Parts: sequence; structure tokens; C-alpha cells
Amino acid sequence: ALRRFAPAAAREAAAASSHREAYSLYRIALAQRARLPREERAELLEGCSVEAYLCGRATEAVDARREALAIWTAMERPDRAGVAQRWLSRLHWWAGDRERAERAAEEAVRLLEARDPDHELAMAYSNLAQLHMLAERDDAAVEWGERAIAHGRALGDAEVLTHATSNVGVIRLRRQGDTAMLEEAFAIASEARM
Repeated sequence: ALRRFAPAAAREAAAASSHREAYSLYRIALAQRARLPREERAELLEGCSVEAYLCGRATEAVDARREALAIWTAMERPDRAGVAQRWLSRLHWWAGDRERAERAAEEAVRLLEARDPDHELAMAYSNLAQLHMLAERDDAAVEWGERAIAHGRALGDAEVLTHATSNVGVIRLRRQGDTAMLEEAFAIASEARM
């Protein structure tokens, strides 16, 4: 019953923005994780990681994402491992560990560049741009951000465009007082109802 109902309940709670409830339900679902197929276990761990992040539980978010990464790596799934690394980058930065955040971001790009350009690669580029922007390494931030923007435009991907355009927009604001890119990011996000 737990295997059948807890994951569905966790996803429903997450969709309703009831993140503490979703986190609790993912934890219940994962109590029997040793019995789950690896892919199902990794997906539950990813969901748990996101909900832990949204509840302010940094350690739990990182631990769940690391466990999912280990599964994807063992399954030889560089696509999913790359996504896990990008998330780890975000989580490490949020938890105050810039060095680990940057290493995970670079590893995400390395893993995802082996594939055709897609949403995940573009987000990995934008994530790296954001880390550079936050560290005030403006030239590197613009370089990675422009890569992400180019992929986002080619894919018609509003999430990538919003994220990457915001990163480069902060640099333009900081350097020139120019708000045009930030306004563009806001318009893209608004149109996509993000």
C-alpha cells in the first residue's frame, strides 16, 4: 500500500504546493526503498530532494540528491546524472558551499554536453552562468549565459530563457545600469505563466 499510494500522494501534495506534506510523504515512500527498482527509487529521491529544498531542509535535500546521483551513475545514465549534478550545484550553493556548487555545475555540463543540446544542457549552462554572476565573475557569467540563451531560443524554452536572461541581465544592470534584459526575462516568465 505504501509503494502504491505514498508516491502518488507525495506528487499530489507537491502539485498543490503543500511542500512539507509532500516531503513527509516522500519520506514514507522511501522507507521501503531497498525493495524498489533502482529507477523508481532514484525518482522518489529526486522528488524528496526538491520538496526538502522547498521546506528549507538543506542537508536532507543534498543527501537525497546524492543518493539519486549514485543510482544514476551506477545505471550508467549520464543524462540523469547530469541533471542530478546540476541540482546538487544549486543545493550546495544554497547551503553555503560555493566550491562544491561550482564542481557539481562543471560536472553537470561535462555529462550533459555529451548529448544533443536539450533543456537540461541549457539549464546546466545557465546554472554555471548564475554561479559566476553571484561570484561577480561577470565575463564568465555572460559567456555561459549567452550559451544558455542561444540554446533556449533554439529550443523555444521559456524556463531556460527566463533563467539565463536574468543572469546576464544582472550583469548588464551591474555594469551599465541597463534593465532591458531583466525586463525581457520578466516578460518571458509572465507570458509562460511562470
